[in-house]
Formats: sequence, structure tokens, C-alpha cells
Amino acid sequence: MPILSRFVEESEDRKKWINKFIDEFSYLLPALSKHEIKDLRKTFDEQYFFKTKLNHVQIMGEKIFFKQKEEKFSINDTLENNIINVANFLTEIKENGIIDFQEGKENSNNQDNKPNSEAEAYFNMGNSLFYLKKHEEAKAQYQKAVEIKPDYYDAWNNLGLAYAKLEDYAQAILTFQKAIDIKTDKHEAWYNLGNAYKKSEGYAQAILAYQKAIDIKPDKHEAWNNLGNAYGKLKDYAQAILAYQKAIDLKPNFHEAWNNLGISYYARQDYAQAILACQKAIDIKPDDYQAWNNLGIAYYGLRDYAQAILAYQKVIDLKPDDHEAWNNLGNMYDELQDYAQAILAFQKAIEIKPDKDKAWYNLGNAYDELQDYAQAILAFQKAIEIKPDFHEAWYNLGNAYDELQDYAQALLAYQKAIEIKPDKHEAWYNLGVVYYDSKDYEEAILAYRKAVEIKPDLPESWNNLGLAYGKLKYYAQAILAYQKAIEIKPDYHEAWDNLGVAYLHQEEFDKAQSSFDKALSLQPDDENILYNLACLHSLKQDKTNALAYLQKAIAISVEYKTNAKTDTDFKWLWADADFLALVG
Repeated sequence: MPILSRFVEESEDRKKWINKFIDEFSYLLPALSKHEIKDLRKTFDEQYFFKTKLNHVQIMGEKIFFKQKEEKFSINDTLENNIINVANFLTEIKENGIIDFQEGKENSNNQDNKPNSEAEAYFNMGNSLFYLKKHEEAKAQYQKAVEIKPDYYDAWNNLGLAYAKLEDYAQAILTFQKAIDIKTDKHEAWYNLGNAYKKSEGYAQAILAYQKAIDIKPDKHEAWNNLGNAYGKLKDYAQAILAYQKAIDLKPNFHEAWNNLGISYYARQDYAQAILACQKAIDIKPDDYQAWNNLGIAYYGLRDYAQAILAYQKVIDLKPDDHEAWNNLGNMYDELQDYAQAILAFQKAIEIKPDKDKAWYNLGNAYDELQDYAQAILAFQKAIEIKPDFHEAWYNLGNAYDELQDYAQALLAYQKAIEIKPDKHEAWYNLGVVYYDSKDYEEAILAYRKAVEIKPDLPESWNNLGLAYGKLKYYAQAILAYQKAIEIKPDYHEAWDNLGVAYLHQEEFDKAQSSFDKALSLQPDDENILYNLACLHSLKQDKTNALAYLQKAIAISVEYKTNAKTDTDFKWLWADADFLALVG
């Protein structure tokens, strides 16, 4: 396996990498003793002063002496610089064609071996630079290697990795494909090709590449895991779950696969299984904050907010600057209606990441719940400042202004929400409410009609449309709107009551009686229905029932005394002693 592939796939620590580095290059120094190689490891690892020397190297029966390389490495240099110095030094040897680089044996002066030697030198130099995260420089070395040796599979593969690190995924894909053309049966290039496709959102192609890597090396657990990731991106969670389970079969302590398995179960709303998978990831790696975060999300799916809070608090213990965890914690407190704690959590998220629009938005919602509309407005405005097309924030800003009866600002906010998302029926509905409250009934009708056009099954929009028609005395249209609301929601007592009022205005008393009776059967203690029945019976000159229903309405709310004194429906009773005794 190429050096770089091992580094990238296994992510070993620096000390292990140094040992690999020495192992890969030690064959270039056949005259170097084991003791000297041990010293070389110590030099890299502990930054001690080091002078390397090469003893006699036998070539073609002749002895060639390398001048002692004084102060090639310095205690004052960084580990990285010393690695570069070694690589440069060894590259010099390679490019001179002195040693057989494939076997570590003495070399003849056969010039046919020199191109391969030079390609190998550039390749290893590229690997060293890649480790130092000098990906642009590494790329240049790999390119030289493949120019010298066009069929150099390892160099093409690692060149693709360099392109991927530089986020040039199109070139990475072409380069991995070149490696595959050279050696179709090498799983590394297929695997890396899948990663490049995944990074460039070519998930279908990524799946094909991972499957090919798995065909070649069925026990490659990383490929199974990434195959699951690609399926997940396509929302094929059933296949993703199968892939993660295979990765886990191959490597039971593969905590990333357990975590990803939990995510897929969550996406399928199998929250219990998601919790088990995340807990397994945590058992394997207790400090995996991502698994704790996903555990919190799974508990949220089960509406177990208390357990979710514990999970998010663990994330914060492990990673105090995780703004997402603070934001999620705030959401859980919000669900528990602990708005004061929610506000503190959202404020912490904002302190860590001031440009987090969602945290500002959530903070606004929490203030809104506490009826602190002024603070809610400031928070929503901040969210909008960060993300001007945040239609939800515009919508809730409108709600806050509406609560403060600042209808002009509410209208502007709702209109902006609609401009960004024209099919947002809630914004059209609330726009209608503001127009209605502002007594602009024509505009209210237009807004409610748009709301029901977008969402025809919303009974409240139909009911309010009927109210707006009623204000303009369009009673026939009002009746149709109320009937539509009742068709959608047969137990909608307000709509039945409003339908009765519309019939009353048209003097269709029997239909009005039937509508009020239905409304009262649904809500027997609704004072408004009782008052409307009193009006109906008064208009029918039925004093007994008129006063009986009026008395019931007044018993619930004394304001109906005042209403009755000025309501012309009772005009013929204004001088009646019994009426006066009732209303005072």
C-alpha cells in the first residue's frame, strides 16, 4: 500500500508516522547501521542535534565515499524542517541514480533504472510534503513523478489525494480514474474516487465507486461506512443502515459507523434504535461529542427533553465552544417552557458564534413566549441582519410588532416574508389579520383569499375571510366562506356562530337558529353564542327567550349589559321594565 494512503486512511499520530517515514527511506541507506537508524528516529522524535553520515556504499565493485553531511539537521529546526531536510537529502541520492531504490541494493550504471528512481524520489518527497499539509507543493512533486513514470499507480493515487485536499474534486476524480486505468484491481483508488465524488455531491457515482472498492476488498470497513454516508445523502436510509451494519460487523468498535447508524435510524424516525446506536458509539468512545449530540437529537425525537438536555450538557462538557450544542440545549428548555434557561443557552450560543442567525431567531422566540416583544424584535432584527432572506424571522418579527399593535411595521414584516417566500400561507393569513384589525377589509379579503388559495384546508382562513366579507356586508360570500370552514372542521363552533350571524343579517331566521343551536351544542357556555341567540329571538319579537339568553350571556360576561343597551336588535325592548331590570 502506498505510504500516503496509509497516512490518510489510518490517521496515525506523529510518532508512528515518523517510524513509517524512516522505514520507507531506510532501504536507501544500506550502509546505515541499525543503531544509526535508531538515532535517526530519536532525532525526529526528540529534536536532538544530529549529524548523519553514510559509510561506504559498494557500487559496481567500486567504493564511493559520501562526504559527511555536517549539520544537515539542527536542534533548533522544527521537526517538520528536519523531515524536509531528510527528504531533500534522500531525494538527491535518488536523483543521482546511485542506489537501486526498489531493492535497496547496489546499482549498476544502467541508465534504464534512473527514470524510475527519479519518479520514486519525487513520489516520496510528495508524501513528506503531504504530511506537512503542504498540499500544493506535494501535488507538484506527484506530477513530476507521473511525468517521469506515466504508469505510476501510487503517484496518480496520491496526486488525487492532493487535489482532494486542495478541494479540486474535479481534478481529483480524473486523477483517481487514471490510477484505476493503470490498476483496476486496487481498492485504494476506487475508495478515494468514491470520496471525491461524495465531496462533489455526486452521490450516485460515489456509491458505484465504493461498491467497486468493496468488491475488491470486502473487508474494507471504511468503504462500507462511506457507502452508508452516500446512501444517506440520497435519503436511502434503508441501504445506509445495511452498509453501516456491515462496517460494524467488520469492526465492532467502529464508533463512527455506530454514530452514523444512529443518524440513519433517526432519519427513519426509529428513535429507540437511534438511541441504542448512539449509546454504543459513546460506549466505545466516551468523549465522542458528536455521538452525544446525536443522542440528544434522538431523545428529542422521542420528546424526552430531560434526557436530551443531559446529552447536550455532556456535549458542552466535552466541547464548551460548541455553539450548536448550546443552541440545541436552548431548544430543549424551550420545549419544557423554561424560557429563562432557554434564553441563557441561546445567548451562550451567540456569544460563541455571534453570526449564528438561528440562535438569534430562537432567542427572539423565547422572548416572545415571555411576552417581551421589544427584546424579541431586537433578536429577530439581528437574525435578519445576518440572513436577510430568513423568511421565518421576518414572519415572527411581524407577529411581535402585531402584539405591540404596531400594525404598520407588522405589515412591512409580513410583506417581506411573503416577498421571500410567496407560498407562506401563514404570512398571508397574518397579513389579513393586520389589515382586518386596521379596518382595511378589502385588503384583508385579498390576503385571506391568497391564504386559502395556497392552503385550501385551513378552516381559520375561511372563517376570517367570512368575517371580512361580513364587515363589508357581503353576506352571501361570507356564508360560503363559513360553510367551507365548517366543511373542513365540522366542530368549528366559531364558524357555526358566525354563519348564524350572517343568516341573521339576511333575515333567514330559521337558518340562523339552526346554526346557533349547532354552535351552542359544541360550546354550551360560549357567551357570544348566547348573546347572538338573544338577538335572534329579539328580532323575532320573542321577549321571553330573548331575555333568557341575554341573562345567560350577562352571567358569563357583564359587558353584554352595555352591548344590549346600544344594540338595535333590542331597540323595541329598550323601554321594557324587565329588560331595564336585567341590563341596569
